Amino acid sequence: MKLLRPFVPLLMLAFVLGVVLTAVQKPQELRRKAAPATTLSFVPANSTAQRGATFTLDVVVDTGENTISAVDLTVLFDKDKLKAQSIAAGDFLTTVLVAGAVTDTQAKITLGSPPTSPHKGKGKLAIVTFQAKGEGTTQVRIDDATQIAGIDEQGNVVVGKTPATVTIEGGGGGPQPTPTPTPRQVNRPPSARPPAKVTLPPSVSQSLCQNACGDGVCQKDSCEGPGCVCAESPFTCSKDCKPSISITSDIGLPPSEQRKAGDILFEELIRKFLNFFGIRL
Repeated sequence: MKLLRPFVPLLMLAFVLGVVLTAVQKPQELRRKAAPATTLSFVPANSTAQRGATFTLDVVVDTGENTISAVDLTVLFDKDKLKAQSIAAGDFLTTVLVAGAVTDTQAKITLGSPPTSPHKGKGKLAIVTFQAKGEGTTQVRIDDATQIAGIDEQGNVVVGKTPATVTIEGGGGGPQPTPTPTPRQVNRPPSARPPAKVTLPPSVSQSLCQNACGDGVCQKDSCEGPGCVCAESPFTCSKDCKPSISITSDIGLPPSEQRKAGDILFEELIRKFLNFFGIRL
């Protein structure tokens, strides 16, 4: 004991310094644990969509030094440019505490993790599906009301929120009308038209007969129908029919009788001519 007595003050000083250093180090460790370090962003950060088309944006989380257990996420957008169709959980926090819901201007979802398996690192927090409405450039951003809870942390651990830029171009997106096929024109050769049928009056059609002039027989009567022989007269067939009455000057008849015989012959010729065309007197 006498040998250790000179070292007692030194041992007491070492003990006091150890207590002081431990007391100083613990608050510093607590301060490091309490520092929020989580950021949120979108992938892709810049995108282009055709008006009417549907596309998705991923909400990505990077916890930094934090270990998170729950998130209350709200995404904001311009209703004149975009229409939110749905918001769903990604693969980072897969427990859906409040189902996703969309309105004209925002999309919301609340996610968590089992108490025994909080998450740390970087991953896909949520997936938002949009439809492009109006042309132009617009931003999709994380609402300031978004909250993320960290293990052994006080309050909201979100320190940064990066928006996404979407450029909407006109036309092309969405369902397109079905084009109406143009009828194919086929060039057909002109069809042969049947010869025009000529309908004769009954008086003419009934008088058609076969001309037998020149056979040496003077046909007096005419029949009707195919194969019938036409009636002949000295006027229509002088080869077969000879005038029965001569009107020459060598016939010893008075001039009055000669004129009368000539009239009879003329009338007979006219009657035969009309009978040839089916006209009966």
